Amino acid sequence: MIDLILIVFSGAGLTFIVTQSNIFKTIREWVTYKNQGFGELISCPQCFGLYGGLISYLLVRFNLDILVYGLIVSLVCFILNKKI
Repeated sequence: MIDLILIVFSGAGLTFIVTQSNIFKTIREWVTYKNQGFGELISCPQCFGLYGGLISYLLVRFNLDILVYGLIVSLVCFILNKKI
């Protein structure tokens, strides 16, 4: 059960990093310019969420806890920083 929680939260963190963060903005714009469909994939949280979950599953499965916890902390910081 704890693995599922780690996968869900780290997958969400990874998804928000890729689809919403400023650090990936230039990459998203470049990819969208090169390929509209793939650009939409990495710009849409719901679309990228599947792949974020798969990547997180692999990170948890292969015990890469430092990355998993980093992604979870990123998600928590994103949520705390959101203006309501």
